Amino acid sequence: MSEYYGITPTIQRYGCMVDLYARAGLIREAWNVVKSMAMEPDVLVWGALLSGSRMQGDIDMCELALKKLIELEPRKQLSLCASIKRVCKERYVGRCMACEECHGGKGNQESSRV
Repeated sequence: MSEYYGITPTIQRYGCMVDLYARAGLIREAWNVVKSMAMEPDVLVWGALLSGSRMQGDIDMCELALKKLIELEPRKQLSLCASIKRVCKERYVGRCMACEECHGGKGNQESSRV
């Protein structure tokens, strides 16, 4: 980015790129940006990937982004899991592995099944 456009990449610029790709349905391109970042992705970058993946119905990428978000913000895991469970339900996915991990693989069946 800095050689071609003369712009020094910051976490905010990476986040914008991830958000734009993900919203456009280009989830793999968004993931490539995340993987190529010169710094560790923050909550906003993972949130952008999660949001775009959720909109596009990419459950695998949702689960990956969800796991990373929970690592960074463990206090928000229940609300994040609720968001992903809705997508799993809409896409008729039997189980959401990331949500099961939220509950430690335990709990009632309703909390670990979609």
